[in-house]
Amino acid sequence: MKAANDQRLAIAFLLPGRGYSGGVRAGVRMAAEMQKRGHIVKLFYKNKRTPLRRCVKGLKNIIQRTPSDWVGNYAGTVQGFTTLNDQMLDWADIAISVGPDCTEDLETLDNENIVKIFHVHGLTLRNPHLKETAWKSPLLKIAVSDYVKRELNSAGAKPIAGVIGNGIDTSEYYPEPCDQRNGIGTVYGQGVAKSPDTICRTFGLLYENLARQCEFFCFGSCPRPRDLPKFVQYHRLPTIAQARRIYSQCSTWFCASRSEGFAMPLLEAMACGCSVVTFDCGGCRDFIKDGENGLILPEANAEKLAATITRLIYDVPLNNYLAQNAADTASQWTWHEVAKNMETLLWKIVSHQPKEQPVNNPFYTTV
Repeated sequence: MKAANDQRLAIAFLLPGRGYSGGVRAGVRMAAEMQKRGHIVKLFYKNKRTPLRRCVKGLKNIIQRTPSDWVGNYAGTVQGFTTLNDQMLDWADIAISVGPDCTEDLETLDNENIVKIFHVHGLTLRNPHLKETAWKSPLLKIAVSDYVKRELNSAGAKPIAGVIGNGIDTSEYYPEPCDQRNGIGTVYGQGVAKSPDTICRTFGLLYENLARQCEFFCFGSCPRPRDLPKFVQYHRLPTIAQARRIYSQCSTWFCASRSEGFAMPLLEAMACGCSVVTFDCGGCRDFIKDGENGLILPEANAEKLAATITRLIYDVPLNNYLAQNAADTASQWTWHEVAKNMETLLWKIVSHQPKEQPVNNPFYTTV
């Protein structure tokens, strides 16, 4: 053990960049929670931009008044890298690639005393080649949801240590008082898995049904999409406080994605008092039970999504029932509990120090 004593782990979290992706945010928060638990933790992020491009990006953020990144919220040691080397991690017991972007970097390290882990946050539909390379890597894998674990198993991606999801901070996400809670909202993403066309189509149908009763909200990381209907209030890169306010103005929050590793915004909306409606995007099933604390639609269809949301708006008792159960569920998915589960799993991994997957090791998932 390289940590100062046997009660601490030395953990390096490797992030794909400093940006505002959900994976980066989750990695930063997990690192902070592990640090709170007394472990030695450092963040490393991949430098994808040249110094000139980083300078231009910084100036754009200042001019547009957009937040810079999630990494800036981390209170511990942070280091950027272009090329990872053994000396950078010679202090660590464990190195975790948050998402697939740093898996090849990890594989190039010669140090066999570091346990190398790939925390799989999604199916990487944005880059099939990167997905194939990362999933076929010999790195030990932790899935972010049962859905991702099943997909890993189906693809023959091994070894798999277990499932560790994301969490919620109830001091950040909670219902704010507002004059009226009549909104309908979602998160906009440009990737194919986020179904941007379905989002726009759903908003159009909802406006036809509910224009007089409801307001419509949407936020995302990109500038306002051209195809997004003008009646939708769009917020780019809202702060946590701004996102909480948006959630709190909404009666119902929906997700039109066809694949989500975990579907974090749904959990945030649930914590803020929304009822939720989603396509069966995979990761949502770890915390949403259809008909109990949300509604899951098996078919990715804008017409059915809009009809279901409209029904909820008019069926106030059902909406309230789902929203209350959703809030109760969110209160159980705290970062404290998630980090505790991660800590337990990492101790098991370190205690085994496997060079290869043992045939009869009970801590590993077998196909």
